[in-house]
Amino acid sequence: MADLFGTIDIGSTNCKIGIFDEEANFLYRDDSPISSQLLRRSGTIDPFEIWETVSGLLGRLPERIKRRLRALCVIGQGPTVVPVDRSGQPLYRAITWLDGRGKERIPVLIDQGVDPQLAAGLSALEWLKEELSEQAVLLQPADYVAYRLTGRLANMSFPFVGYLPWSRQALEEREWSHAFLVPEIVEPGSLFSNLTQEAADRFNLSPQTLLVAGAPDFVAALVGTGTIEDGSLCDRGGSSQGVTLCSKSEVFPPGLMTTPFFKPGLWKISAIMNTTGIALEWFCRKVTGQPLELTLEQAVGCATPTKILFLPYLSGERSPHWDSKAKGVFWGLTLDSDARRMTVAILESVGYAIADAIERMENAGCVIKRIRTTGKQALSPIWTQIKSDILGRPVEVPEIRESELWGGALFSMKAVSNRDLTFLSHEKTRVGQTYYPDSKKHLLYKELLSMFQSLYPANKPLFAQWARIDFARGPTTQRD
Repeated sequence: MADLFGTIDIGSTNCKIGIFDEEANFLYRDDSPISSQLLRRSGTIDPFEIWETVSGLLGRLPERIKRRLRALCVIGQGPTVVPVDRSGQPLYRAITWLDGRGKERIPVLIDQGVDPQLAAGLSALEWLKEELSEQAVLLQPADYVAYRLTGRLANMSFPFVGYLPWSRQALEEREWSHAFLVPEIVEPGSLFSNLTQEAADRFNLSPQTLLVAGAPDFVAALVGTGTIEDGSLCDRGGSSQGVTLCSKSEVFPPGLMTTPFFKPGLWKISAIMNTTGIALEWFCRKVTGQPLELTLEQAVGCATPTKILFLPYLSGERSPHWDSKAKGVFWGLTLDSDARRMTVAILESVGYAIADAIERMENAGCVIKRIRTTGKQALSPIWTQIKSDILGRPVEVPEIRESELWGGALFSMKAVSNRDLTFLSHEKTRVGQTYYPDSKKHLLYKELLSMFQSLYPANKPLFAQWARIDFARGPTTQRD
C-alpha cells in the first residue's frame, strides 16, 4: 500500500494533524485545543500541555493510517521560547509571542539594527535569564514535541536570520551564553530521527516511522502554497497574521522584515500582525457570546464596506508599528452600529493591514504577481472576498486550504524521496478557487484604507499616555 505522510501543527490555541498521500489527497484531519488558558492571561503555557494535546491527536489516529504512515513532520507557531535543561525537562513555562514582558525592548532593538524576529526572542530572553537557576537549552514548541518523540534536542530551522528568535552570535554579543544554549540546527525537510521505542509503543506506531525536520509554520505555509518564486505573496491568517513576499529584490520597506529566503538569490519580505483572527475570537467570546462560525454566518450579506474602522491591536502590534502600547479601537460607531457590522469591520481590518503591508512593499520597489491566502481565514468566503475587494486583486485559495499541514507533508516527501522541494511544491500544489475584486467596492476601500492608516499615528500619543497610568493607584497627576 502507498505511503502516507503526516504533519503535526502546533498553534497558539490549538494543535492539529493532517495526513496526505503522494497524490496530494487530504485523507485525515483532527484538531484539539490546548487546555491551558495561556493567551488571555499570562501569554505562557505549560509545555506538558502541548505534549499531552499532541499525544491525544496521535493516539486517535486510525489504525489503517498508522500502518501506512511513512513519516511525520512537526511544525509550529513562534516566536515562542521553551527553555529546557540538557535532559529535555522544562525549566519554565513556554513564553508565547502574546506575553507582554519585555515587549518595550523590541523597537529599541530594531532601531539598533536587530532583525525583528530576533528582537522578539531577545526581548523575552532578557528577563527570562533572571528567572532561571541553570543554563537553558532554547527550543520552540515544535522542537519540544520532536524531542519527546525522538529524544533529540535540536532547533528545526534554516540557518539564516529571520527564522529563529535567537542565535549563538546574539547570545555571545550580550554575554548570555552562560544562561542559554542554542542546540544543533537541523534544516527543514531533512531526516531528523526515528521515533523512540517508547513513543512508538505509546502510539502504536512503527519504530521505523521517520520524523522529518519541520519549520516555523509560516515556512510550511510558503511551501504549501507554492510561494517560492519571485513575486508570489502568501497571506497566512490564523490567530495572528503573516504576509510574506518572495522577492528577488533586496529592499527594506519601513516597518517590515527583510531576510534571506530559504532559496538562494531570493528574499523574504514579511509583515506579522499580532491579533487578527484572535480579535474575531475575542469579539465572539466577549461581545456576541456566539460561536465564531455562527457569527461569521450571520455576517454574510452585510453591506460592505462598513462605515466602521477597527484597529486590531488587542495585544500591541508588531508590523508595521512595533508598538507594545497600541490598543484596539473601533472608530465610526453610531446608533446604527450593531454586532453584525462590527464583526465585518474586524474582517475588513485584516484586509486593510494586508493592503498597508503590500503598499509598503510596492513603494520599496517590489513586484507582486500573485496572492494566495491560507489558514483558518481562507475557510471563510466572506473574509476572502473582503480581502480581494480591499486589495483590488485576485486572491487565490489553494485546493488544500490548510497549507501549513500540506507544506509539512511536502517536507516529509522531500526527505523520503530526496526530490527537490521546489519541484514537489509546483507539481503537487493546486489552486482550488480564485476570488475576484468588486471594482466599485475597491474604490471605496481605497479611501477607507488611507483613513485606517491615519488612525494609528493619530492615537499613538494616547496609547503612550494610557500606558503611563497606574490604574491601581489612580491618575499620574495625583502622584508625588
